Amino acid sequence: MMKIDKSLVEHVAALAKLQPDEEETIRLLADMEKILGYIEMISRLDLNSIEPTSYAIPIQCPLRKDEVEKGLSLEEALSNAPDRLADLVRVPVVIE
Repeated sequence: MMKIDKSLVEHVAALAKLQPDEEETIRLLADMEKILGYIEMISRLDLNSIEPTSYAIPIQCPLRKDEVEKGLSLEEALSNAPDRLADLVRVPVVIE
């Protein structure tokens, strides 16, 4: 099993743009060790006879029929835009 230490937790937190305090870092370290322990336990199981699934239980996704419908006109689509520039919706800058 991969060894988890405080520096690895801090590195992963930095990648996620998190700033956990000392107590949270210790708790995250324990959580990550448990998760890796579960993964190690599962990796020791013989799962060759088990068919891969997307869900733990059988499930059917009810899909409606894909039919073409009349869409909004340009004016209808832009009518509730808080700010627009010609035929475009203007949005605030989110990337620094």
